[in-house]
Amino acid sequence: MIYMLHQSTKRTYQIEIVQDLFDMWCVREVSSNSVNQRVSDKFYSCESKEVANRLMFDLEIKKRKSGYVYLDD
Repeated sequence: MIYMLHQSTKRTYQIEIVQDLFDMWCVREVSSNSVNQRVSDKFYSCESKEVANRLMFDLEIKKRKSGYVYLDD
């Protein structure tokens, strides 16, 4: 599980790999805004755990390029 924070907008971002009820691997992406407590929760189904790991890595890189930093939680 990866927690990230955008310093200037105070948005938080979390990504993790989970399995659904059908044993499919999914990447869960949760972002929230600390100002008005809005939450966005997305799931991406993947063919395998390796594909899910690659997707999570790609999402992490994208967020880091847009200004997010790691947050210990």
